[in-house]
Order: sequence, then C-alpha cells, then structure tokens
Amino acid sequence: MPAYHNLIVTCPLYCEDLVETELRAAGLTDLKIHHGAVKAKGTIEHAYRVCLWSRIANKVLFPLLDFEARDKDELLTTLTAFPFPDHFSVNDTFAVESRISHTFFPNPTIASLVAKDGVVDSFRRRFGKRPNVDTKRPDVRLNLFLEGNKGTVSIEIAAQGLFKRAYRRRGGEAPLKENVAAAVLLRAGWKEIAARGGPLIDLMCGSGTFLFEGLLIAAGIAPGSLKESAGPEKWLGHDRLLWRKLLEEAADQKRKVLSGRLPLVHGYDFDRTAVENATVNLKEAGLLPYVRVKRSDFTAVKKPAGQKIGGLVVANPPYGQRLGGGANVASLYLGLGKHLSEEFDGYRAAILAGDRELARAVGLRAEKLHTVYNGPIRCTLAHFDLSPANKYRPPREKKGT
Repeated sequence: MPAYHNLIVTCPLYCEDLVETELRAAGLTDLKIHHGAVKAKGTIEHAYRVCLWSRIANKVLFPLLDFEARDKDELLTTLTAFPFPDHFSVNDTFAVESRISHTFFPNPTIASLVAKDGVVDSFRRRFGKRPNVDTKRPDVRLNLFLEGNKGTVSIEIAAQGLFKRAYRRRGGEAPLKENVAAAVLLRAGWKEIAARGGPLIDLMCGSGTFLFEGLLIAAGIAPGSLKESAGPEKWLGHDRLLWRKLLEEAADQKRKVLSGRLPLVHGYDFDRTAVENATVNLKEAGLLPYVRVKRSDFTAVKKPAGQKIGGLVVANPPYGQRLGGGANVASLYLGLGKHLSEEFDGYRAAILAGDRELARAVGLRAEKLHTVYNGPIRCTLAHFDLSPANKYRPPREKKGT
C-alpha cells in the first residue's frame, strides 16, 4: 500500500473551503482547515493530482522536518543537522520562503536568511560545497513555517506556484490571479450552469483570465496540464513514471473534452490592447477556437441570440475611486447594474467589486456576498439573480453626503 504523508495545501484567504472540497474529492483524508491553507494526509499520487487538478491551490507542500527551536542559533543547528542533500542536488538552486507568527524573529526575511544558512551548512557538511540561492526562479523551493517555538520545513511539490497556469503570455496592468478567477466562478455556480449548457459572458475580460478558467472548468481540463513544467523535477523524491502517467491522463482528458460540445464562452473589452492580449493568450494555449473575444463597451453587449438557457455574466471592474479622465468609478458600477437588469434577464451575475460600497452601487439586490483577496487587495464578490423581481434601482445616497 502506498505510504501516506502529511501534506499542506496553501490557497488565497477565504478560499480554504473550496480547497477542502477539491482535496476531499481527490481522496485525501484527515482534512483540517487553517488560515490560508488546508492540511491533509495523502500519497505522492494524491499530491501530484492536486498539482495537476486543483483550480484554487497556491502550493502543495511536503513537510520534511518538524522541530522546536528557542532562538535562531537552535534553528540553525537543527537545520544544519538535517539531511537536505537527500532531497535535492548541490548543483540545484534553491530559495526559502518563511511565514512566522509570535516568534523570536523580527520579520520573515531574517528567518529565511537563517534557514538558508542552515540548508547551506547541511550541504557543506556532506560535500564541502554549497548550492546557490536563486530567489526568482529556483530549482527547489523550501518553505519555513514558524509559530512560537514550533516549526516545519517543507519542500514545494510543484516547481512554480500552481496559480500560474502558463497560458497568460500577456497581461494587463493589474491582472486577476488565475486561481482567484476560478474561485469566483465556482462560488458563482459556473460549473453547474455550464453543465446545463448556459453561456459565460465576461463584460470586461482584460487579458482573458475568466475566459480561460471558465473554459477549463466547463470542459474539466486540468489546469496543471497546460504547463510545460508543473512537476517537482528537481526533488530527489520525485516519481517520474507516476508523474508522466498522470500528465498523459490529463492530456487525454483534454483532447477528449475539446472534441465534444462545450458551452459558449464570450469575452468583451473596450480596450483594444486587452482584446489583443486575450486573443494572443488563447491562441498560444490552443484554446482560441472555443472562445469568442470581441472589442466592445459592456453597454453594447447583449445575450447570445437563440440561447434559451440562462448563463453567467461576470465582471471585474476597476476598484479605485476614479477612472481615467477623473470619472467616478461608482458611476461605472451604476451603469453596469442598469445594463445587467435590462439585457440579461434570466441570467446570474458575479461582480468582483473593490468593496461593499461599490457592490452596493450596482443597484441590484445581492443574493450573497463573499470576501475575496486578489493578491493583497481585499475585494467583495457580489452575486445577483437577474430576475424580474430584482430590477435595477439606483442606490440611495447616504445622509450627509
């Protein structure tokens, strides 16, 4: 029987429940939700499947060492004694990322530097030489978590962050993270809408992140299968035959579903460069035949003609106070709500707003509100049922304004 290991799957804040659902479906056990992570038990195959198939995870961490340390010297001694050369080569580059809480380090940067010294000394003890550090594109990424005097050192199973799907060759000024876009769509019920044959309409598609993630979800394509390199190639515990087998399974699934019938996925943006970027990204990923991208202001977008099944409309409008030229962002949200009410009766809408006030400015009654972090930005995801009972009404101004 394959050995079960402790695994840590990190994710954007407030998406832990979505990751838990993914891990449970993948067969992992003993799931426990933490702040920005889910801990679980699983085999190496489970870990690989999460790397390939998770739409929400940031990283899959394989713990190497649990320890206690009262100060930085004790941490350095503990890491120096650990056999890091059993896990990667002295010829590989590495980096250490740290998360600390209530501990003896003043900041994560210093913790990472001490941990780096411990790893280097571990190699020097065995080989008399050390691996180099590369903080931008290392061959191996180590993760130090330290809370109080207790800590864990883990190795990242995937070579890069899982949210980097590798389909976005061109991006806008503030692109939506891929796994955050997937979380928005899953929260909005897109998987179920797509299964019924409903379309996906992105009114402000930018470089096309919602379009990509919407197609991957609807078709059941593994996000990790789009990468040239998504696996743990430099980890000495890597099972290459198993990884290759799982990659081939995912590739077969992709070919099969793309030859079948898929729901409509349409994207619009008034910015010519954004439309060009989305088109190039889709073309290079081989997905352009399955998505329609067009330059248009959102106020000109209509429901697809002849489409009887209600779909999902998504938008990621600007978050700031002002638009270019000094126009108020709230006025854009007002126009968005009015257009949704008039043109998309029978659809659902999901608007990723900068905050609750901007969500309120849409002028429609929200069924649900979710907190979503797009990188460091705290956003409000508002869900709307675009029915005759939920017609657009301009929000009342607050007293004193």
